[in-house]
Amino acid sequence: MDDSNALLVASRPVPVPARVLAYYGFPQGSGTEMVWADPDRDALFSAMQSAVDDWDDLAKLRDRARQDMISFRKEAIMEILADRLAAQRVD
Repeated sequence: MDDSNALLVASRPVPVPARVLAYYGFPQGSGTEMVWADPDRDALFSAMQSAVDDWDDLAKLRDRARQDMISFRKEAIMEILADRLAAQRVD
């Protein structure tokens, strides 16, 4: 994601709460230090408001994101196929 295909919002990294780690099966005290993004609420509100106010720009972002994901998927599939072919290659 970048500003050509998404509404980016400023954020800061914060530790993932222990209850969330437990929900996903990470044992308590496992030493797992995970963080997630805590968005700046004013920036988030501003991004959401701009999306509501300008549907045309939002549609451009949506279309660009879709194309980027299609392109990424094709590249990822080609890489997987190349790895599998290389693994089967006999010299």
